[in-house]
Amino acid sequence: MRLPSRRLLAAALFLGFWFYYQAGAGPGLVAYRDSGEMVVSAWTLGVSHPTGYPLYILLGRLFEAAVPLGNPAYRLSLLSSLPMAAGVALFFSAAMELLGALPAFGAAALLGLSSQALTLARVQEMYALGFLGAAGLMIFALRLHRARGVPVEKEWLGFCFLYGLFLANRLDLLLLAPGLLVCALGLRRKSWLSPWFGLAFLAFPAAMFYTGSNYWEPLLVALTAWLASRSSGRIGWLLKSGAFALLGLSVYLYLPIRSAGHPWLDWNHPAQWSHFIQVLLRSKYGGTLDLISRNYKPGELLGANLLLYGRHLWRDLTPAGAALSLAGLWRQSRRDPELAAGLGAVFWWAGPVFLLLSNMPPNPHAAAIVEPYYLIPDMALAFWAAEGLAWLAARPPGRGLAAALAAFFLLGPFVSGRTAEYDHRDDFFDEDYARNVLASLPKGGVLVAKKDVQLYSLWYRTIALRRRSDATVVAQGLSGAPWYQEQMRREKPRLVLRSLKSPEDWRLFALANAPAYAAMDAEIPAAAAAQGSMRGLLIDLGSPIGSWEALKLWRLFVFRGRYAYEERPDFFSSDLVNDDAQALYRTATALTGRPPLPTSVAALARRLAMGCWALHWLMPDPPAFLGYLAALQGRYKEALGYEKLAESLAAAMLGLTREYHSLPDAVSSVRRSLAEARLQKGIMLAKLGRPEEAKAAYEASLEAYPLGKAHYNLAVYYWDRDRVRAAQELDEAVRLDPSDAQSRRYLEALRRR
Repeated sequence: MRLPSRRLLAAALFLGFWFYYQAGAGPGLVAYRDSGEMVVSAWTLGVSHPTGYPLYILLGRLFEAAVPLGNPAYRLSLLSSLPMAAGVALFFSAAMELLGALPAFGAAALLGLSSQALTLARVQEMYALGFLGAAGLMIFALRLHRARGVPVEKEWLGFCFLYGLFLANRLDLLLLAPGLLVCALGLRRKSWLSPWFGLAFLAFPAAMFYTGSNYWEPLLVALTAWLASRSSGRIGWLLKSGAFALLGLSVYLYLPIRSAGHPWLDWNHPAQWSHFIQVLLRSKYGGTLDLISRNYKPGELLGANLLLYGRHLWRDLTPAGAALSLAGLWRQSRRDPELAAGLGAVFWWAGPVFLLLSNMPPNPHAAAIVEPYYLIPDMALAFWAAEGLAWLAARPPGRGLAAALAAFFLLGPFVSGRTAEYDHRDDFFDEDYARNVLASLPKGGVLVAKKDVQLYSLWYRTIALRRRSDATVVAQGLSGAPWYQEQMRREKPRLVLRSLKSPEDWRLFALANAPAYAAMDAEIPAAAAAQGSMRGLLIDLGSPIGSWEALKLWRLFVFRGRYAYEERPDFFSSDLVNDDAQALYRTATALTGRPPLPTSVAALARRLAMGCWALHWLMPDPPAFLGYLAALQGRYKEALGYEKLAESLAAAMLGLTREYHSLPDAVSSVRRSLAEARLQKGIMLAKLGRPEEAKAAYEASLEAYPLGKAHYNLAVYYWDRDRVRAAQELDEAVRLDPSDAQSRRYLEALRRR
């Protein structure tokens, strides 16, 4: 039986994947990194954060304007599902041309149904377009590889133009250049393969690592192009190739041209030449998680990141796929060493070298930032898996096994539930978050937010959907940037904007912009946060209203979906759930005020704390607060149970800080929570007449974190047992907390004796 043509099979595969991807797209904006910013930038033809992503923004505006479907976010989801499906189809076409239909289909299923492909095909981000660029460049490179020795100048110049064009979407595609050049052109002399291999795999990555400079990568690209050129006029050939690449890169001229027109979003105002260079190099892109790696020693987190990537491969590539990839690499290295070296360089630079240089901690937020980059090295592994399937299918007994494995790669994700996990058809988390936050904001209010998803979802609702145009949304992380202050002066002339860091900054901002509020994700100094009461999901910074009044706002809120932090499959929607939980907790604590509490107030505060705990089970604060409420009513045994649970949850969080390689401030905060829980446990033990156990709890509290109150309670224990030790504990309590009048009073009484 004769199979349909390669193009027909690729077209059918494209339609199948596109329909499936789009069927699982969200009804609106999906909570994912910069999705909201990308939609707003495309809607307003703005300038996004560095590197600007001009190709994506221009195509996004075309999709938003030309597609008469749904809302702007849904239209832009097409700019993810279409390129992702097209990239999978191009990968299939390239693999089929070299290895046959069955191996290509199995590898395409393995790649197209991976967790990263399913995620990126359904969020409004530039990654799917980047994957299409990588797949298109690979098929060009493989066609050039097969046609080596035949004049292919048009194909080569098309490859150069396409490379420049897709670099206008993501500059990190440059990491693939050394490998793709060797795939496309080979090296003029086979004897140069081993030295080039050493340079590409060891010398240049080491130079980038030790110098901290990214300029070694373009130098390697230029060196590889020089060694690959077979033309007698190599300089002219290189210049012509560079000219076509620059023609594709010329899309970046959109940034200064559009910036000169002062769009709604004009990140770093690249109309100025120096700013344009900063945007391209990301040299002034501060205040984001991307730069958190600077808090760690270079290479410190490579092992942790490789472990995360290994877990991803175990789940998505599967052990069978990994075995086929190894077999395919072995077969390819014997059959075509230059192709194996080129694909090996693609995997090496886009995988381990990228993880080495990014140096991100393995916490859920940082992992969610790194994971989209897995798709490119996965493409090289999938190609080797196709090579392994071809090797297996070449033997008559193995053809049935190869077909069974291809079917497994297609059906396995559906059976395991992976595909359902990344289905966004009923995903309203981002939409409901923005709606509820803006429902908390009074007319004409000023709102400060910081995190990407929270801030950009508010931008999307107020700018693209034009809901609550009276509201002013301020980006805390950008508040000190001159270009942002100038932009906000144009958009909101009455706004008085300043850098929001110190308590005084916040106080002056609130006075100048009343009524002013902060979202739960904003980083507010403790002194400023303590003065603000709750208004729904917001912290009132200026003229606080009572928490009783704020509770009425919760009747207006909409929560669609399963709101459970630990059960969400992605970090970003979990983070939105955490904001709701934090708002409930702050509202509950604000109700209690000073004891004694009326029974009705205590019951309401308890319900709010239980609601917070239901949203985020791993939070130690709700059980600690429930223990406090029980203690106020004299139920010390019940309170002790809550405090023990708070201690175990805080200890579990402390364990996570070690696993995530958290920064010292985060570790210190968790240690303080653990110390507080142990302190309260000790107080309950003392109330129950178990002083020795209480003493052990106070000492354990001090092992976690130095709390003055723990020293005070130890002084109470030693008061009638050892007056000298009691004085020492009180002295330490005063040293740690000079404002502790109670410890100071008892210390003076001891000294008078």
